Amino acid sequence: MRVFLARRSAAGGVDLGDAGVEQVAGCGAWVAWRQGDTVTARHALREALDTDSTYRLAQHLYMAINQGIPAEGFLDVCRTSGREQEADDEAALRNH
Repeated sequence: MRVFLARRSAAGGVDLGDAGVEQVAGCGAWVAWRQGDTVTARHALREALDTDSTYRLAQHLYMAINQGIPAEGFLDVCRTSGREQEADDEAALRNH
């Protein structure tokens, strides 16, 4: 899986830099899932979690895929959560 993802990333001109295996696998999983390839996504996430079991993005993606949540639905939740966090941060700054 690692070689597969690295080849696909390199072919697209993406510089992997110092990214760890778990980040590369997590990104590859996201792309695969968005394209409807849950098998590749699961394999990539399993590799990410085998490398770093505390990698939260991989944990959340793996759970969402296994629960049958569509990628777009997961993205909507992330967007909503991000907006709520930004609002909380702004409120905290105003109160200090």
